[in-house]
Amino acid sequence: MGGIVWLASYPKSGNTWVRVLIETYLASDPDNWTLSDLRLTFSDALLSRYDGVSESKVESWNHLNHRDAVLEQISSEYGDIKFIKTHSIFNEKYFSEPTQTSFTGAGIYIVRDPRDVCLSFASHFGLTLNEAAEKMGDIRSKIPKSSSLVEQDISSWANHVESWIAPKPFPVIVVRYEDLVADAIAVFGRVLTFLGFDVCFERLQKAAEVSTFRRLKEQEEVGGFAENSTSGAPFFRKGTTGQWKTELPNDFVTKIERECYVPMAKLGYLI
Repeated sequence: MGGIVWLASYPKSGNTWVRVLIETYLASDPDNWTLSDLRLTFSDALLSRYDGVSESKVESWNHLNHRDAVLEQISSEYGDIKFIKTHSIFNEKYFSEPTQTSFTGAGIYIVRDPRDVCLSFASHFGLTLNEAAEKMGDIRSKIPKSSSLVEQDISSWANHVESWIAPKPFPVIVVRYEDLVADAIAVFGRVLTFLGFDVCFERLQKAAEVSTFRRLKEQEEVGGFAENSTSGAPFFRKGTTGQWKTELPNDFVTKIERECYVPMAKLGYLI
């Protein structure tokens, strides 16, 4: 399998963990891999990428005019498979022709229980739980531009999930964060098989071993993390599942389950 492989997710759903698993699996020295080595997989929102294909400074409002040129440049610069992280909703603005047919090989969609996402979303972006829940239910939601990233349309959690799990002109594997927590080796092994890798169990086992949440959290505490939130909250917060049962007030649980009922049911979150 060649071309761009999209590592897609709603924010705070485990995207970075999957990126780390991929990079440590492919690393020549995984035991000494650190977060500062996170280079093979990168974001489609990096402003430097857009400035690199334009004669003038790219502003957030017009960056989509240059998106195909950015993806074409990435496709020509890197190897057979290019792993690109995205938090964007799948729509014609972000994934129009020729992106789908010319540049894309496959997609990995990482999804997490939205009740847990709400807790991490609030912490990462420095929001109250009410503000986080409102944003997750708003079809107009965006990640605002920053000094290093362009603006990203994420829409509501429900819209984002439905947009990515719907049939595509390229294959997409859906990875539930909860399944990855329960058995990282088995789930990531299926991802590698999906991508066409001749899976080496020893390398797979080592990748899972050096990519534990505890290890990544310790690395962030010691050396920081370039993708940390501007709110000052740790990027790697807790890394567990089912936190919402004890930490999320019932009114927010009810709101999220009502607004996200259909995709939650499809993905087994309401059993």
